[in-house]
Amino acid sequence: MTGTFSLSELISNYLGRYRSNRLGSEKRIYFSFLDILTRQQEINALWRACNRRNLRPVASTFLGKITAITLHP
Repeated sequence: MTGTFSLSELISNYLGRYRSNRLGSEKRIYFSFLDILTRQQEINALWRACNRRNLRPVASTFLGKITAITLHP
């Protein structure tokens, strides 16, 4: 796969909306409580896509569900 991509485009492919916080060179993506409960498969797919693109994602979990993803580009 060649070319550039936008992180927001990647996320919008899996989830319609998201909330993010930029911490220096890191970017943290938060998910709403409703998304955590109902859309966990899409969140997991997003984490795998970030991992395939070598963004080194780190997942924050609660009771086995991903609540936030931190990217280290």
